[in-house]
Amino acid sequence: MLEMVLLNLAVNARDAMPEGGRLLIRAELVELKTRELRGPSHVNPGSFACVCVEDSGSGIAPEVLPHLFEPFFTTKGIGKGTGLGLASAFGIVKQHHGWIEVDSQPGCGACFKIFLPLAVAAFSAPPALPPISRDVAGAETILLVEDDRALRRLARTVIQRHGYRVHEAASGVEALSVWREHGAAIHLVLTDMVMPGGLSGRELGEQLRQQKDDLKLIYTSGYSPDAFRQNLCLHEGVNFLAKPYHTDHLLQTIRRALDGLPPTQAPHASRPPEPELKN
Repeated sequence: MLEMVLLNLAVNARDAMPEGGRLLIRAELVELKTRELRGPSHVNPGSFACVCVEDSGSGIAPEVLPHLFEPFFTTKGIGKGTGLGLASAFGIVKQHHGWIEVDSQPGCGACFKIFLPLAVAAFSAPPALPPISRDVAGAETILLVEDDRALRRLARTVIQRHGYRVHEAASGVEALSVWREHGAAIHLVLTDMVMPGGLSGRELGEQLRQQKDDLKLIYTSGYSPDAFRQNLCLHEGVNFLAKPYHTDHLLQTIRRALDGLPPTQAPHASRPPEPELKN
């Protein structure tokens, strides 16, 4: 999750330096007293890790700064940004009980500082999750929509190995073309939320549901589902899969969606665990 934060900030810095420049990422330990805290009200003074992502790019206008972390807010052109990167980064840092500060002026670059409270106890592994039942085979037809070629190929192989027939597409626009040819036989669409080509997973799902109201839909994304919930009712393991996801969870979610089962209900079998799928 923290890797995603740094990657989103680095990509934004790159885009702010179209002619090149300097991207600096550094980390340090800081001690903050009560009067120095600018994070959430529940944060206590003490030791923090401060990760700074700084660029020498075009900077950020004062009127833009208050909106940076709002979902779907972007200053980039059409097709060049979703407005979810900084919102996702903000949510992840908040989950880790931290906050982000921004220092920027037009023409003077930008510096994003991530503050994370230091752990005060030794790390202990979380309790093992209960085993997942693996009676997940089927014979239905699935449309897999994923722009990452490697992930699409691996997901297709895993799904086909369990008896399903799979059609695939690399974008929402390509998925519509596949649907026109095979839509009558497709039982479920598994689609990424954010894709190139101007058609999002949500928009794709809405168009296909208008043509087939009993169509099953599962959305996937590396972003938090909170970024999409203002437009969709999403539930992990029911109609949403957060990336990276384990193939067991992929197959379980597909089977549950096709059978109309609640997330806690599933049949049984024994099959060796599959590898984890990462974006």
